[in-house]
Amino acid sequence: MKCNNCGFEYDDSLRVCPNCEPSLQPAAISLNPAADKVCAAITDGLFLVMCILMSASCLCGLLAGGLPTLNILFTIFMWLAYAQARKGILDSTHLRSLSGTTFAMYVINYVAAGLVALAGLMIAFVLSVLVQNPVSLEEVTSLIEIENPVISQFVTNIIIKFGGLIGFVIVIIAVLMIVINILGYNKIHKFAKSVYQSIDMNTIGFQNAKTAKVWLYIIAAFTIVSAILNMPNTEFEGIVYLIAEICFALTAIFAGVLIGKYLQEEN
Repeated sequence: MKCNNCGFEYDDSLRVCPNCEPSLQPAAISLNPAADKVCAAITDGLFLVMCILMSASCLCGLLAGGLPTLNILFTIFMWLAYAQARKGILDSTHLRSLSGTTFAMYVINYVAAGLVALAGLMIAFVLSVLVQNPVSLEEVTSLIEIENPVISQFVTNIIIKFGGLIGFVIVIIAVLMIVINILGYNKIHKFAKSVYQSIDMNTIGFQNAKTAKVWLYIIAAFTIVSAILNMPNTEFEGIVYLIAEICFALTAIFAGVLIGKYLQEEN
């Protein structure tokens, strides 16, 4: 049928011309619902805030004397994904890169946990040897450069009584790092991996979305607490280090918010 008003040809089953009444046109059916959800999350204003915060975190990390290589790569991939999604295009390439960077962080956490465990064992061994050799113990405590003899004796007594325990506690910390890596970062990586796989396979299947969201909140809390406790000083380097960690923590929190808003219901 041809519309007498605009000349548009349309199906005879329709009562009115869809060109004159666009609101009456059938709703478009998405060809990739997973991509639509991910694109909605990336184009959300909160994702732009995350990009800015991660950029600030990387910049502050550099000013503090560090080289946050993985964070820099992660930030670049975030900006690329955002710029692409703003154009209405969502290629899984940048999402694969984000997932790959997350996996690299996951592996590095295992390496760090192993180094901490090794350091704990070495400390326990060295201190146990020193306890058996009072002369060596006195030499070690003298290197601490504690002028107050009372404090020096206190440190010596701590080493004698708790030397092995100190190493054991460090090993326990390493074990906790591994547990957190398995329960936390592993789930976050699996979620990130499922995002681009869902887009590639044209099916919604976001895995571990709820768990990833919870662990992002936990990691954010630990990051802030750790940054405050381990801040090297209150000088410029210490302040920018603290700002870098806070920006990273806020990024993790906002990521959890976006997961809950757009992706968690499919978990």
